[in-house]
Amino acid sequence: MSKLADLLKEVRDMKTSVEKVENIVERRLVGVEEPLKDELRASAEYDKLRREGKAEYVTLKEALKSLGVHHPSRKESR
Repeated sequence: MSKLADLLKEVRDMKTSVEKVENIVERRLVGVEEPLKDELRASAEYDKLRREGKAEYVTLKEALKSLGVHHPSRKESR
């Protein structure tokens, strides 16, 4: 095959891959159910506490560290 034909094949393969990814994303996002009433209340309560400074975001690493749990890094877990 010529370089142009190879390039065309690669572009077509990439297009197919992108279409597959788009289909996966669409299937996962389109069928999402509406939150339940208790989930909406919990979310609203969290937002209120966060605005008042009574709740804050912490990373998983920080939370585990505060509990004294060792969380291996990706490099360590391989």
